[in-house]
Amino acid sequence: MKLKRCPNMHYYDADKYPQCPHCAALAEQQAPQPVTIAAPQPEPVAAPQPEPVAAPQPEPVAAPQPEPVAAPQPEPAAAPLPEPAAAPQAESEPVSDGAWRCVCGTVVVGNFCMRCGHPRITADAVQAEQPAPEPVPVQPVQPAQEPSLTSYISEVNFTGNLEDAKEKAASQRDDEGATQIIFDELADDLILGWLVAVSANIKGKVFAVTDTKSTIGRSDAEHPVTIDLHGDKTVSRGAQAVLLYDPLNKKFFLQSTDSKTFIYVNRQMLLMPAELKIYDRIMLGETELLFIPLCSEQFSW
Repeated sequence: MKLKRCPNMHYYDADKYPQCPHCAALAEQQAPQPVTIAAPQPEPVAAPQPEPVAAPQPEPVAAPQPEPVAAPQPEPAAAPLPEPAAAPQAESEPVSDGAWRCVCGTVVVGNFCMRCGHPRITADAVQAEQPAPEPVPVQPVQPAQEPSLTSYISEVNFTGNLEDAKEKAASQRDDEGATQIIFDELADDLILGWLVAVSANIKGKVFAVTDTKSTIGRSDAEHPVTIDLHGDKTVSRGAQAVLLYDPLNKKFFLQSTDSKTFIYVNRQMLLMPAELKIYDRIMLGETELLFIPLCSEQFSW
């Protein structure tokens, strides 16, 4: 250890310290302290908060509206057919040798007008540009259909017996190809069935059905009928109904003649031809008739 004294009378170990540690400590205490300035701290930036998402509101369901019914629109009128374009006229007489006059009035030599570009029109070009006539469609001929028995009775004013109807049909028939109505011929006075009166005025009276077509009504000199209900004044004059017998199918039918008297079958108004069954009741005015057939599928003449 080497003891040494500094000018300030401090003793220290020279082997350990190069200078007086006491003086160095005092000098260090007396030296001005550096002012430390805190570096500006950046302001904290708030993280962006997500905006609250509104929950989806259910859309109101509109009540179904009835679809408007469109008013019927009038059919559009057919557009008028365009008038055919006028056919080009052939060229006029040549002005001079090889020259011709254009539609614009220019005298041209050659096949095209140098002023308007119009080509020279010749008679051959006029014929080539004319449209060919359109073929006229031929309507197919519909084959004539033979009238049914019901349509014939409806068209013919059937107020007499079968013979009268035959004569009337023959007089109205064209002998050169018109359709002929063929009547099923049965022997005279063969009983096909009966109509029995069950009303009070003629109760128990029996009318025999002997024709394939029998008229029912009130007869007079001008309107004869097959089954005459002359005792019932509520029945109009002439044929009010027609009783038909189909010999092919062995069936009976009743048809109204569209006269003034209403016809009822089993209390139901007769509006169209109806098939008759056994014990059906036919009413005209105050008369009620019970239908009893003889010819049927079990028996026929």
